[in-house]
Amino acid sequence: DSPELLGWRGGGEPISQLARDLFAPALLMKLAFWARFVGAPLYRYPELHTVACICATVMAGSFYLAFFFFISHNFDGVASVGPEGSLPRTATFVQRQVETSSNVGGKWLGGVNGGG
Repeated sequence: DSPELLGWRGGGEPISQLARDLFAPALLMKLAFWARFVGAPLYRYPELHTVACICATVMAGSFYLAFFFFISHNFDGVASVGPEGSLPRTATFVQRQVETSSNVGGKWLGGVNGGG
């Protein structure tokens, strides 16, 4: 992700010039995250246990995100994109985001998972 950002690309495509003002803050926040999440703990406690804790945190967070992504995108009535899907590839980004997912667990869990 960071090499793409440094190359002014996102998902393999050039980033719009309209996003020029957001480039420096995005890059700084990404670097600050890696410095805080990996660099600082390893600097302070350069041990295998620290690496194991970082890996456990990443695995737990990844499982949580993957689990809720899976159940929110695999309900009856949720659209899919592509030749066999109900939503054409020419649909707008917002339309694809809204129509290819569903709320899971009601208002509270939807809010916890980034919904509204």
